[in-house]
This record gives sequence, C-alpha cells and structure tokens, in this order.
Amino acid sequence: MYILLVLKISFVRFLKLFNERFFEFFYFYKVYIYVIKIFDLNQIIFI
Repeated sequence: MYILLVLKISFVRFLKLFNERFFEFFYFYKVYIYVIKIFDLNQIIFI
C-alpha cells in the first residue's frame, strides 16, 4: 500500500510539472505566432 501511495504522489507531481511545462510552451507558441503576424503586417506596410 505504501509503495502505491508513493507512486501515486510521484505521478501527480509529474503531471503537475508536465502541465506547467505544457502551458509555458503553449503560451510561448501563442506569443511566437502573434509576433510573426506583427512582422508580416509590418512587411506588408513597408512594401
């Protein structure tokens, strides 16, 4: 039982960590796309 509890706790921690990383990545990806759109607009304006 104790081993199962430890596994469960470590799994929950892993999921939490994974979710944090995933959301950081997702946010970065959104910002990246936003920046690319701004640069595209600027190129259109300059051309």
